[in-house]
Amino acid sequence: MRVSRLLFSLFLVFCLAAPASAAPGDGLFPDVAGHWAAEPVNFLGALEIVKGYPDGTFRPERALTGVETVVLFLRATEHAPARGGKTTLPVPPEAAWAAAELAVAVKEGLLREQDLTPRVLLNPAPRAFVWQMLARSMKVPPAEVDLPYRDAHEIPPDALPAARTLLAHGLLQGFPDGTLRPLSPVTRAEMAAFVAGMVEGGWLNPLPARRLDGWVSAVKKDKDTYKITLNTPGEGSREYALAPNCGLFNLRPPTPHALHNLRARVVLDRGKKVVFIRAGEPRTLPRATDTVTATVEKVIRGREYQVTVRDLNHELRTYSTNWATAVPGGLAKMKPGQWVRLVALGKTAWEINPLKVEKVSGTIKSIDGHRIRLDKEHKTLGDTFEYWDRARLSDKDGDRYSGPLQVGRSIEIICLNAYTLLEIRVTK
Repeated sequence: MRVSRLLFSLFLVFCLAAPASAAPGDGLFPDVAGHWAAEPVNFLGALEIVKGYPDGTFRPERALTGVETVVLFLRATEHAPARGGKTTLPVPPEAAWAAAELAVAVKEGLLREQDLTPRVLLNPAPRAFVWQMLARSMKVPPAEVDLPYRDAHEIPPDALPAARTLLAHGLLQGFPDGTLRPLSPVTRAEMAAFVAGMVEGGWLNPLPARRLDGWVSAVKKDKDTYKITLNTPGEGSREYALAPNCGLFNLRPPTPHALHNLRARVVLDRGKKVVFIRAGEPRTLPRATDTVTATVEKVIRGREYQVTVRDLNHELRTYSTNWATAVPGGLAKMKPGQWVRLVALGKTAWEINPLKVEKVSGTIKSIDGHRIRLDKEHKTLGDTFEYWDRARLSDKDGDRYSGPLQVGRSIEIICLNAYTLLEIRVTK
């Protein structure tokens, strides 16, 4: 059951949902504890996209003006306004504090220059206005879908393409009474839910280094501080302390100890402490898996890591990873040529374990069936090695070797022990 996506869908329709799980503390904003938008507000607060008032509150039901929605949305994008930048655009004096942000929004096509009026910027922003800004940021062709809502006729004509596009991509749904309420003012909580849904759907990517997706292998309490061991494909296994005001969501019971062996989507604060956690499903290893011994060719870092390996037959294989993939040390630090033992289900890697290998060089003295003997003895492995015919045969550059393996050839053996040979390189 994809609870997290269902919750964000409910947030996007702006209707009441079940109260979010409590945190060890009260979360970032005490006045959103138990609020239907507690999760998206805390999520964006952890990313410093939304901020509270001087008294520490968030005031989720306060309506946002047009200029406030633009500033909030820009914080979640890669479009950062230049500090102290000036603009020649006709910005109303009351919105001059956000002139740089408005200039960026116009330049990037999120806002039209004709929207730079007091009526649009200084009054409460209707939902239809927000729909247009979000749809423009997606940079996709307008969708042609029906809008089966009782008040669809109230949508301004210039906002119809945006409504259809958001609906087609699962970012817009109606209220339980079958309405969209396009002209109603958007609140701070509702805007947070919209932006969090865009991040959830991959349309926005704010502070990716501080957003982690993995599974929790250990939880402990050190004096008054909880600590979790989080495993991610990129960084491997690392311990993180939970901030006192860390929010826990989608977790029963709502205690850090319940995180053990669960998926955890985490946001770190600037001090590398965990300030937001959304729990997910348990990590369970599939029964039907393949095991591959190989060397790493390259690691590709995108939204998810991918790894290409060369197996013992010199065949290249590419595997994707996900939150449940276990990689001691992490793929981010894994170098080409590293020997690994990879456990996979189809094209998805579930475990990638680095191997510690031995290297032995010498001249072939004899070959007897599966046994190969060198002209000199290794101090721990000796001079005789078994099952050489199971190893990968390569030339000195690591490419496939197709010639005969004969007595008198100079070789390098890469192995785990004298009975488990991984590669034989013919060097001369």
